[in-house]
Amino acid sequence: MNISIGNLSVRCLQSDVDNQSDVEALFYYVNFEEKVVSHPVDQELDDLREGQALLRQVQPDRFFIYARPPSATDENLLKEVLKCCFKNAFELCERHGIASMALPLTSGIGTHCPVSTAAAAATEAVVEKAKDEGSLRTIRFAVSSASEFNTLPRYLIRGAASLEAA
Repeated sequence: MNISIGNLSVRCLQSDVDNQSDVEALFYYVNFEEKVVSHPVDQELDDLREGQALLRQVQPDRFFIYARPPSATDENLLKEVLKCCFKNAFELCERHGIASMALPLTSGIGTHCPVSTAAAAATEAVVEKAKDEGSLRTIRFAVSSASEFNTLPRYLIRGAASLEAA
């Protein structure tokens, strides 16, 4: 599913972030409690607080963005921390002139997070980002389940409509 939201091209596909070789930045959740981390851990990653993000350049045209996911079980807090993860990742892309990124919706969070909560957080962050001009033009959600694939596009379509109505 492809959708234009403001100046952004947003795509949802059922895949894994690691398989997105045609984007500049790949986003990963760093969750030490659940031992969910795909890459070597160092002190900077260990020091991330919930919602914070860190960018690493791994090749001249390839970046990894790591963010600490929420550990809370309260849905409102989950949503706000996830939204911070997404917004901070988008900001890192802007600061480094990155035009495209791929990220999961819930894969790697560790804590149970309702798909609707993650979809709402992602949509709010994308809609806010779409209001700004910048280098980030392509956001690809590599979703891990049919539930995510069926839910996230509905939220994004509503988000796009709300931006156009404003």
